[in-house]
Amino acid sequence: MRGSLRPFVVVVAALAAGAAFAAEWSPWAGVFPSNPCQDGWSACLAGGAAVNSGPARDTAGRPIPSDHRVSWFDLQPTSAFSPFVGLSPYVPSAGPSPVAAVEAVQAPAPSAVAEPVAAADVAPSRATDAAPSQAAAPAAPVAPAAAPQQVAVVTPPAPVPAPTAPAAPAKVAQPAAPVAAPVVAPPPTVAAKPSTPAPAPVPSAPPQTVAAKPVAAVVAPPPVTPPPAAVSASAATASAAAASAPANDSCDDLVKLEPAAMMGQLRPGQVKCLDGRVASEGAQTARDKVSRLLIANAESGGNKAEWERLMRRHLEDIDRSDPDMCFKYALHLSRGGASKSLSVIKWADYALDNKSKWTGNTYKQRVTNLYKLRAEAMIKLWQDAEAQYTSNRSDENEQRAGKFRGTARDYSREWLDYARSSGQDTKTALAACMSAASGNRAFCEGG
Repeated sequence: MRGSLRPFVVVVAALAAGAAFAAEWSPWAGVFPSNPCQDGWSACLAGGAAVNSGPARDTAGRPIPSDHRVSWFDLQPTSAFSPFVGLSPYVPSAGPSPVAAVEAVQAPAPSAVAEPVAAADVAPSRATDAAPSQAAAPAAPVAPAAAPQQVAVVTPPAPVPAPTAPAAPAKVAQPAAPVAAPVVAPPPTVAAKPSTPAPAPVPSAPPQTVAAKPVAAVVAPPPVTPPPAAVSASAATASAAAASAPANDSCDDLVKLEPAAMMGQLRPGQVKCLDGRVASEGAQTARDKVSRLLIANAESGGNKAEWERLMRRHLEDIDRSDPDMCFKYALHLSRGGASKSLSVIKWADYALDNKSKWTGNTYKQRVTNLYKLRAEAMIKLWQDAEAQYTSNRSDENEQRAGKFRGTARDYSREWLDYARSSGQDTKTALAACMSAASGNRAFCEGG
């Protein structure tokens, strides 16, 4: 029975060993990739250094999988970082070893050391890296570079081993630190250097030419900015043309002129044109519109003398039925002396004649103010007449002073009565009435 169990034990031990080996190897399967090169080969050259399925090391010497393009520790490119995206050219088996064939066609990685390579030796496949232009015989044509770049490499002299063996192309020295990731930028100019192309590794094989790929992006030239002198000259020319152009002082379109009139910015020519229309227009409504436009321009422009002249002309010659205009003009004249008092009373009376156009609080406030303006204007006339009678006690001056005093008393009483009936303050109106009535309270407060 012991002998019958021996084969079973051997089989179980073999299976356990295989499982243990697989368990130990599985975490390291990614360290030894079957195709570490970016173009699908199991071995290639990058910057003169061989890349194969064995583990590699980054710039700090830490071991990493050989197919890693960038180190996980410092994010720096490794020796497997290749700018080429196309497959390496196929080399027949009659030629040298696969490593030598790959070496013959693989392009050198960019380097910051030593001398520039001639444009005939390097044809770029991207905007920032270079690929071999050909693996060609000496007489093979060289593909033109689509976007040449400055690539620096060290080119040692190529040894010639034997008369029958073709010489391999010069290897490129790998820099100590890997290059940075490609950045799309305008390609610089490649400094040309005369060089003799190396003989093809396989005489019988036709030359392989790698076509240059187009640049990924075309950078448009910056916009041309005219010099400051040209801009200044252009601005000066435009200003001169605008200044020399005659101003349009027509006044046919009143709606178009309203914004400028509301801001007091009508030109003198436009004001003259509108003033002429007031005299020449036959329709009363057209004259009214043109006159109001001139009044608004003078008021917004702060020209009080012109505004007073235009208001007097409008109220006396065009229309006096607008109580707002009459009230406004009477209020303006009330700020003058006794010489303006008769005009204040005149235009206050015209405004009171048309007070029915107001409603609500506007009606009460403006009617009260009109009574006040009229009473105060008459009080000024009475006081001026009393001063003249005091200086010259003539019968004429006495009659004039008595007349103005009686009118001032009546106007003050009307003001007081309306303020009382409309529920407004009566103190000022009562004081004016008592002054004009020589202190007769019964006259001012009687029914």
